[in-house]
Amino acid sequence: MIVGIHHIGVSVQSLDRAAAFYENAFGFDEVVRFPLKDDPAGRAMLQLPAISGSLAMLRAPNMMVEAFEFTGATRRPYNRPVNEPGITHFCLQTSSMAEAASRMKAAGGEFAAEPTDLGADIVYAYPRDPDGNVIELECLPAAAENAPVWAAHVSITTPDIDRAVGFYERLTGATARRSGRLGPNPKIDQVTGLIGAEVSGAWISVGNVQLEFWQYHEPAAVGVDEGRSISDPGYSHFAFEVEDLVGERARAEQLGMVFQGEPITRGGISATYGRDPDGIVVEFIQFSGAERRLAISTFEDPQIVERVEQARASARSA
Repeated sequence: MIVGIHHIGVSVQSLDRAAAFYENAFGFDEVVRFPLKDDPAGRAMLQLPAISGSLAMLRAPNMMVEAFEFTGATRRPYNRPVNEPGITHFCLQTSSMAEAASRMKAAGGEFAAEPTDLGADIVYAYPRDPDGNVIELECLPAAAENAPVWAAHVSITTPDIDRAVGFYERLTGATARRSGRLGPNPKIDQVTGLIGAEVSGAWISVGNVQLEFWQYHEPAAVGVDEGRSISDPGYSHFAFEVEDLVGERARAEQLGMVFQGEPITRGGISATYGRDPDGIVVEFIQFSGAERRLAISTFEDPQIVERVEQARASARSA
């Protein structure tokens, strides 16, 4: 059984800087930090010739960010466009855009464009963190929630939305909600930083947060994400928390996932990495014993997105 999306993984230039940014901008807590172990099993799973560095888990009310700092990893100027295939961003929702944007700017985030109202009294922005990664801010003024921000979704850009959505519907057992074709629209261009954008979207609820899918018809997304290394800068993977790692891996293999190496268990954490049909790295992670302190069930508010979505649905039908 898939419990939910436990974390999104990101490779950063400085772990200290990233941890400080997420704490100061959004109030995330650093709950664990440890050095990466270099051994044959780890190299096979991460598909790296050698492993050196450390990681930290940074907890929001309902999801984590897993930040990696790989020692000696090649660094390059990073400004990944949102129509490039792969994991392009994750979304934080808030009831106050002014407050969230102010905190993010003060912590070192950059806004290429001001927040934009795309309709239904919802305001959007696609700012970037100090490493150049997009973190969407979505403001729902009517959301009566205590948290300053909470994770809403992990976003995937795909050249074939039917293929991607079909795979994850079979994997999660959930049915996607789809949009029609959107754009061209100057406001969409302002948010995305593109010109003449035309997109189709879909969303799958996965317990604590959603998976979001976009296919950019214009400018078109081409290729797949399989050329990216987990040590390359930017978003590297996302992780499903599962209750039966071995069983879920076998089921995912039958659906077309290709796994890297064998599962690894260290202490009370078991993990396995594979690639979906778009080449995106997906981790399955399971917690036992004392490490259950890191599980989704221990998060401050795992059901916040479900409450928000139910409230939005009620408002639309009223």
